[in-house]
Amino acid sequence: MYQLFLSFRFIWRHLLMTLIGSFFVGASLVVLIVVMAVMDGFQSKLKETFSGSSADLIVTPRFDADLTRLDAELRKQLGDRVVATGPFLETISMVRREGMVDPSVMDEFQVAQVFGVDGRAEQRVNHFGTYLHRPPTRIQSTVKDLDDPFKVHDIEQASYGRVGVILGKGLAARLHVGPGQRVKLFALVSKGGAADGSGASLDDYELRQELFLVVGIYQSGNGDIDRQCVFMDHEDFARFFDPRTARRSLRAKLADPDTQFREAADIVTDQWWELVEGSLPDGRAPPPWLRKETARSSYAFTAKPWWYQHEAMVRAIESEKAMILVIAFLIVIAGTSSIFAAQWLLVSDKVREIGILRALGADVRGVATIFVLNGFLMGVLGSIGGTGAGLLVVRYIDNIHRGITSLTGREIFDKNIYLFDSIPTRVDPEQVTQFALAALACTLIAAAIPALRAGLMDPARALHNE
Repeated sequence: MYQLFLSFRFIWRHLLMTLIGSFFVGASLVVLIVVMAVMDGFQSKLKETFSGSSADLIVTPRFDADLTRLDAELRKQLGDRVVATGPFLETISMVRREGMVDPSVMDEFQVAQVFGVDGRAEQRVNHFGTYLHRPPTRIQSTVKDLDDPFKVHDIEQASYGRVGVILGKGLAARLHVGPGQRVKLFALVSKGGAADGSGASLDDYELRQELFLVVGIYQSGNGDIDRQCVFMDHEDFARFFDPRTARRSLRAKLADPDTQFREAADIVTDQWWELVEGSLPDGRAPPPWLRKETARSSYAFTAKPWWYQHEAMVRAIESEKAMILVIAFLIVIAGTSSIFAAQWLLVSDKVREIGILRALGADVRGVATIFVLNGFLMGVLGSIGGTGAGLLVVRYIDNIHRGITSLTGREIFDKNIYLFDSIPTRVDPEQVTQFALAALACTLIAAAIPALRAGLMDPARALHNE
């Protein structure tokens, strides 16, 4: 019992040293919690936006296939493992807002990725419908009818046969347009020529342009996606763009993508060879490269998950997270070294008291326990304070960022670089608890060395210490 009493007495008599040691432990823990919460937030947000704008399974035929037949076959093969499917067509186009062209303003033309989708099906495959809502409440939709998101409700515009499109928030901002305004899309289409496009020259193509009515704004939260996407109905897409300039795929949502994706992909790449000929429209024969005797279905189809297109970025975030975890934990170790220094100085200051305790019968363990408890209490104070402060920083990180930006005049988190409008964070309570316990363990190790020095001190030499 005397160990606890003396430990509190030493802390009180050397309160400033105790607070300094606890501060450094807490500050290092704040750094660890905030850094890992931001890294987890980035990783989680990237996965959320990538998966929310893509699909669990993306089947892409490497030929002009009938997507309706592929859809039916996919549902037949996978059964109730498929929750929803939808067609997906994509191409690159130029887009600009309606009006006269100003040659001096080059950025009024924007390169965009144009996607042709089935509005209803796309909402079942991913978060398409959710991303048409205005944040932060996500209650008010930017389209008037989610059951038919591309429908033109303006009677006058509909009478002209105007087609509706949905623009990404970033692209709409760069074009300075919103719902109810018109944009012009451009497409390079064939005048005729060979059916397979072989031997075609530039003279065989013409530039098509058409005005489209903006009926909604798409905001996934990922600036890289929102700055360049244009959505339109897949039938209107097939009418306006040359099918040979577009990539066609079938996207599906799986009931349990983590366990079912590999099985679904194997079915597509191993068992769909018989669909090749049947999928070609007009009874055309497969291309020569598909008629090789060694060819398998994997030559004709690719089946990939949503993260395949962003694999490099996802893996980069994971590797950076591991590296930063190591660096941040080294900061915690450096912070706990302040407790080692404080305890070492305390032992040096209390040599005579240690000698008296040993002369009165205190054993090595009893003396060492005093200083271990002292370091432990400093670690508890630092861990509790650091955990609370770290969680507060994570909670108000955007406000803190704005304050730092206003003070320094430099924006630390540039949303144009980091893709998101605000700093994404994700707090894992279990992980935070592990960090706090790890910091506490480091303080115990840091305090144990000076404590062992005190316990092994020769009482006779200690009593004669000047």
